[in-house]
Amino acid sequence: MKKLYIVLFAIILGISFNTNAQTFSVVNGDGDTIYYGIISSVAPYKVEVRAHPNKYSGDITIPSSILYNGINYSVTKIGAGAFYYNPNLTSINLPTSITNIGNVAFTRCSALTKFTIPENITQIGTGVFSDCTILDTLYFNATNCS
Repeated sequence: MKKLYIVLFAIILGISFNTNAQTFSVVNGDGDTIYYGIISSVAPYKVEVRAHPNKYSGDITIPSSILYNGINYSVTKIGAGAFYYNPNLTSINLPTSITNIGNVAFTRCSALTKFTIPENITQIGTGVFSDCTILDTLYFNATNCS
């Protein structure tokens, strides 16, 4: 009986730890499906952009906020590997609400030619643009740094 309680407690503990790991999708104003994960489930509510199971392609616009289950979430982070190996991603428009770009977020996006880092960025992970073979222009705070 003691083992049963320990197992049930572990299951309950696991469920509570995984509530923030939920990934869900929302269609943006351009009709693109963007995947998100909750990183703060208490006010202020925040989400990060996560990898798309079928890859992102073309021109993608990330909104500054999304509505999910009746809650308005601010989009504040590009998660680690969110756009990893998206060879058909040509451009991405990030809102100023983004403050963090995770490790290898845009690695191997071989069709990406220019990128603007929003003005409120406080953290940029490692290897963010590795193997972006034709990335030739990088704007930081809307200033050309190429």
